[in-house]
Amino acid sequence: MTFASRLKSSLTLIVVTISAGAPTFAKDDVNCAWLSGNPDDVDLRSTLSHRVPDDVVLTCGTSRSIDGTTEQHCFATFPYRSDKAGEHFTRLSDELLGCLALGESYLEDSPVNHPDSFVQRLFDYGETSVSLSIKDKAANSETLVFVKMSPTPPQK
Repeated sequence: MTFASRLKSSLTLIVVTISAGAPTFAKDDVNCAWLSGNPDDVDLRSTLSHRVPDDVVLTCGTSRSIDGTTEQHCFATFPYRSDKAGEHFTRLSDELLGCLALGESYLEDSPVNHPDSFVQRLFDYGETSVSLSIKDKAANSETLVFVKMSPTPPQK
């Protein structure tokens, strides 16, 4: 069973909040620095370019969210349901999990009504929110690993 097919069969919802007594990670660590502070100060393409295999295309852009903030997104395109896509998703997920600190949270939310497979992980780093997902696109014969970075919406 390939990594992508294991992801497809996964329908879970997990919420983890790092609390007192849990290990914390150095936000000034070279792998975590881009997650602290204002996400508008980060160039997501530059940040992710060295994390993507050399033979994989990285496509990036920006969009406006409903609350008027600017979101950055990048996706890496892999062959359909390739193990390489799953390994890249796992590597990024592990890095993002390793950067969580006290009071920050992680949510895995994959149940969607979608004809292809889709797994999404959401990370809240205080000022910055990151969405990481892997999506199979059968019609295009490709699997996308997608990263979206945005300011965390204010609490109401």
